Amino acid sequence: MLYDSLALLEFGSHPDAHYALNEVLLNYQVVVVLSRRICPGRYLLVFNGKTQDIKNALSHAQSIFDEKEIATAFIGGVSEPTVEALNRKKGDALGAALAIVETRRALHAIEAADIAVENTPVSILKLDIGLGLFGKGVLHLTGRLADVQTAIRHIEGELDPDKKSMTSRVISKPVPNLMDYL
Repeated sequence: MLYDSLALLEFGSHPDAHYALNEVLLNYQVVVVLSRRICPGRYLLVFNGKTQDIKNALSHAQSIFDEKEIATAFIGGVSEPTVEALNRKKGDALGAALAIVETRRALHAIEAADIAVENTPVSILKLDIGLGLFGKGVLHLTGRLADVQTAIRHIEGELDPDKKSMTSRVISKPVPNLMDYL
């Protein structure tokens, strides 16, 4: 069941992440969407639930840990494609253009995905927040050229106005077999 909000919690240690996971599940009615090591020493938790439960769970986790130990984000009104992309390998089809966004933190890639699909008619081709990225996130969006360019502008405007925490590139005419290498 998809609820209306997501809590994203990124930790600098696995013990802290598992302690927080237990605390949140013990005290709040939320669903674990993702619990994953994203690189050695970093761990990502994603919870789905009703807005008030999610806000309370985030607040509780933030009260336990120093801000150097945890990074958090709240996504209200989360889109279904964003949640689906968290546990999917790749989307179905490459559109006319491809946008690639790399973020410094995995949780920002999830936020970027939701910003893109909420504001433009693009599809999430792939959301990569796994091992081997050193805690970064990589988002692949596809659609018409103008739409993926607009999606990038929305993401930059909301997540990276200073142009310091992400890089992006738009490929206007991706070759059909490019998807085999993503």
